[in-house]
Amino acid sequence: MKARSFRIFDRALLMRVASLISQMLVSEEKPLMIEISDFKEKKTRAQEKLFHAILGDAAECVEVEGKRFTKPVWKEYYASKFLPLEEMVMPDGEIRQRRKSTSDLNVGEYSELIDKTLADLATEFGYLPEAMAA
Repeated sequence: MKARSFRIFDRALLMRVASLISQMLVSEEKPLMIEISDFKEKKTRAQEKLFHAILGDAAECVEVEGKRFTKPVWKEYYASKFLPLEEMVMPDGEIRQRRKSTSDLNVGEYSELIDKTLADLATEFGYLPEAMAA
């Protein structure tokens, strides 16, 4: 079965979704997984563009002990520094940890990443990106 998500914003829609769920075939051999959470808007394209502009400026302008780093390095640096770790279970049963992907962030989480990145660039490297000057 293909996974389905529902953005429920009123009682009538909630009742229709509940009716749909009640009609689904379910058994011990074929259980369903139902998750319910608060709806959070995915990050916006504008947030993504701003974050990448900040990282691009850092790549062009910030030197650390005489070295410059690429935009992907800065992105990994800040994502690893500020995003939580998640567990992944490999096919062989091994459990690995990796940082949460920026593609999985919601608007609030992405805003927090941008704010923390800007604060760190200013305090650790004395740099305010050009993207913020406009």
